[in-house]
Amino acid sequence: MPSIDVEPNSIHISDGSYPFTANLYVITLKKDKPKPMLASFLAWMQGPQGQELVEKVGYVRLKSP
Repeated sequence: MPSIDVEPNSIHISDGSYPFTANLYVITLKKDKPKPMLASFLAWMQGPQGQELVEKVGYVRLKSP
C-alpha cells in the first residue's frame, strides 16, 4: 500500500499533494437536441455559485483553469 505523508484535507486535495478524485458526469442523450438551458446549467455548475455550493456540501471545488 502506498504511503502518503500529508493529511487528507481540502487544501491538500486542491493543491494536488493528496491524490484524490471523484468524477461527476453529466450525461445527455444523443437523440435529444442540445438545449440552451443545459449549456447554462453546465456553466453555472463550473462557475463561482456552483463551486461555492460544492464546497458548502463538503466537496472540493474544481481547480481554476
